[in-house]
Amino acid sequence: SSQYPFPNESDYDVVTMHEYFHVYQHAHIFTYDYNERSELMVVNPWWSEGGAEYMAQLLYSQQDGINNNYLRERMTWKMQSKSDLYENESISEIPYGERAYIAYDLGAWAIAYLIYIIDMESYRITFYDNLNEHTWEESFNISFNMSSDEFLADFHEFLDFDLEEQLNIIP
Repeated sequence: SSQYPFPNESDYDVVTMHEYFHVYQHAHIFTYDYNERSELMVVNPWWSEGGAEYMAQLLYSQQDGINNNYLRERMTWKMQSKSDLYENESISEIPYGERAYIAYDLGAWAIAYLIYIIDMESYRITFYDNLNEHTWEESFNISFNMSSDEFLADFHEFLDFDLEEQLNIIP
């Protein structure tokens, strides 16, 4: 890690939770084949990084002594990345690299939105439990009763809502 933020800052707690959620994600994939693992985690970061980022922020916000508005503040900051999307660009088109922060930030929103319209158990348990028997897309369909394309189209419409409406989905 770099020298910033300083070790006594809360960002390290969130980073630890983010990385631990990756452990959770990968623990549900039984193959050791790198290519198979990559396919089951999706190559672009919106799903895996967005999931790790949202779950880290959510779990951190639930700790004792954390400001009640912490999660809403963080998600407000993350929504600012919406202005960096190109016209008609989907978050699923953004690879790791220079613009990956958009997929991290809006991916966190996508996971929050998915949990809001479906439920936490379907995201955190059902989807990951299905990964070893099905492809990523099949698991998505089985777990959420829609394709990822349908979900992303709906999510991108959600991005056009007013911020206050968007924040209503944040617990």
